Amino acid sequence: MWFAEYNSDKIGVITPAGTVTEYAVPTANSAPVGIAAGADGNIWFTEFNGNKIGVITPAGTIIEYGPTGSNPQGIAPGPDGNMWFVERTGNKIGKITPTGTITEYPLPTASSNPVGIAAGPDGNMWFTESTGNGNKVSMITPTGTITEYAVPTASSNPQAITAGPDGNMWFLENNGNKIGTITPTGTITEYAVPTSGSHPYGIASSGSNVWFTEFSTNKIGEEITTTPPPANPPATDPDNPPPSTSAPTPTPHPEVPTTSYDPNPVASPDSSSSGSPSTPSDSKPLKTLNIANRRTPTPTPTLHNSNFVVVGLSGAAFVVLAGGVALLYRHKMKS
Repeated sequence: MWFAEYNSDKIGVITPAGTVTEYAVPTANSAPVGIAAGADGNIWFTEFNGNKIGVITPAGTIIEYGPTGSNPQGIAPGPDGNMWFVERTGNKIGKITPTGTITEYPLPTASSNPVGIAAGPDGNMWFTESTGNGNKVSMITPTGTITEYAVPTASSNPQAITAGPDGNMWFLENNGNKIGTITPTGTITEYAVPTSGSHPYGIASSGSNVWFTEFSTNKIGEEITTTPPPANPPATDPDNPPPSTSAPTPTPHPEVPTTSYDPNPVASPDSSSSGSPSTPSDSKPLKTLNIANRRTPTPTPTLHNSNFVVVGLSGAAFVVLAGGVALLYRHKMKS
């Protein structure tokens, strides 16, 4: 599993046995944050402060592209073989080819602060618009047409998003303390997290259910996706009415690329160090929610502090970096 170290400007990899190797990002104070595997066999990441998109080979060679100039954050592989990313302060969606050509698409809503992005089963990329004028879950086609859907709960601050096993997209409402799901046609359903003030943050699908982290309460939550969804509660914001039983009729926004260029990448030599992880004295064990049919994972020793929260899956193993501590879990799938 590969992970980004926001504070220490490194990209790390951990083996199933727990051996950690770190590679320094060439740009100082780059703050790598988003990370995902590409179709080209490499690992791609965003540099929030460095304003660049980076790629690291399995052998540890890093190449940086950019700058994007707009605090790139989430990144994910697309169905077109490119990597797609969000530009938080630039208010754009970007894509980068395996050879480094970047194209950007401005969002229709100004100051919407996009954060998370993921490929959907419908062949499109789905992303969240978190704060400011955002509070939306949106979709962009491979050709750049954008459609936006308002989240029913006002100021819910949607963050991470992932494709669920039910054919829908699942996302987190950090301030709303809810887990949301949106169909390919834009119908949104919200589920309240049992623990109040948990601030859900990272989310991933295990292939049968959806798992998420609770930033403020040190818990792992599991959403049982086979349960019929409840009705939406009334909206608390007149500008964000609840969705009807039929799919909404959004206004599509045509492709408007603003930048397309071949950057001048700078390759860096391999820079690595390895060692066995140790357990910090101030770390706390994560707990599971009281959700039916849950399984309690067993943690192995913790890794390095890096102030980053994400959930990543690899078969029956997944990594959670919460409260600055990375933990490796093995989760046995339900039979």
